[in-house]
Amino acid sequence: MFPRHTNEDGLYTARFEKASYLPVWLRNVQPSAAGAPAVVKKAVIYAPIAGKSEPAAYPNPARGNIVTFVYYVERDSDVVISVYNANGEKSAEISESGKNGGSYNETRWNASGMAQGIYLYVVKLKPLNSGAEITLPVKKLSIIR
Repeated sequence: MFPRHTNEDGLYTARFEKASYLPVWLRNVQPSAAGAPAVVKKAVIYAPIAGKSEPAAYPNPARGNIVTFVYYVERDSDVVISVYNANGEKSAEISESGKNGGSYNETRWNASGMAQGIYLYVVKLKPLNSGAEITLPVKKLSIIR
């Protein structure tokens, strides 16, 4: 288990990894006696990240209105996420400024105005100290209504 953060109810959020699995975050885990397994109140796959160079979106497929994009930022950067429909037309653009470097960051997007379908998204990082823009791999996002 990695560091955990306890909330006011005595429950905590913890990150764990297994050799054959992607990192997973557990939320609302009830502590247990030493040596006994913890009781999981709610397990959430927080960020299915394949690597530092690839962004992720969850839930995917999206059934609700909120989609969260997760990406790794090496240096402090401004972030632009562009979402394209199946025809290659830009459907949305989300801009965030001043994301902290050296960590995973997330951006929430309200997709309530989007039609059901398959979209492509690309995350572009613009480091604050240099003009070199970094484009992460294009990924697929499905929206189901």
